Amino acid sequence: MARPNLNLDDFRYIGWQQCMKTAKTSDTCSPLETKISLIPYIAFLHNEGEEYVRFSPSRITNEVIRLLQGMHAVLIVNCNQITDDMLLYLNEVKEVHLINCCNITNRGIKGLSSVTKLTLINLKKVSSGAIAGLDHVSDLFIANIRIVSDDFFDIIKDFRAIQIIGSPLVTDENIRKLTNPQIVGFGNCDWISDVGIQYLSGVSEIILANCSGVTDSGFRFLQKVKKLSLLNMPQILGRKFQSLLSIETFIMADCVSVTDEHLQVLRYSPFLKTLFIHVTIKL
Repeated sequence: MARPNLNLDDFRYIGWQQCMKTAKTSDTCSPLETKISLIPYIAFLHNEGEEYVRFSPSRITNEVIRLLQGMHAVLIVNCNQITDDMLLYLNEVKEVHLINCCNITNRGIKGLSSVTKLTLINLKKVSSGAIAGLDHVSDLFIANIRIVSDDFFDIIKDFRAIQIIGSPLVTDENIRKLTNPQIVGFGNCDWISDVGIQYLSGVSEIILANCSGVTDSGFRFLQKVKKLSLLNMPQILGRKFQSLLSIETFIMADCVSVTDEHLQVLRYSPFLKTLFIHVTIKL
């Protein structure tokens, strides 16, 4: 059954769920998950911290998008009628989140001159070049967006939050370029190894999903991490969990090689408040 009231966090979560299914970047503009309602809709909030107000216009027009001027945040989902010119009305919006909108190009994204938090998921005609020149962006979440060159990591190196799903250019050397992010997430990025993890030693929150090159040895660099999520990482055994000295929240899903014995060391973590473990059982 379709879920009619998905919010931004739901879509990001579904993006990470795709990593559990080893989804890779596709040339087609397909929805994140078949269970998501394909009905186009728009959600907005006037001020930071409020609840999103959602509506589903029968037709997306300039007049409809013009109504979003002056909003703090806008979420647009499954709206293929949205064009680059329409996005110009959002040039003062601080948070813009675009999901499954297949006719938007780099030109439209570049017009979001005031955006600070940007989500781009399944935008067929958008590449990493769209981010260049967006001087106010601090938080970036991209999934199935083509990263065209290593230079992209020079552009995002000072961002506060960086989450990327599905790119072969997420490598150890490119992670090294990131100066001081507080939140980092990588999914379906097989070119990351423990060498890259050492460059994340100062990060507060880390998400790793289906990154086959990362092993237990990488945890010795994460003594300062406060929140760690490991999704579909069967190569992780848990032998270095004792290195997570500052961990407060630890989430594991389908890390099937971690044993009860290795989990026991987390009992002695002085700051651990939340431990969530999920295993998918295939019938």
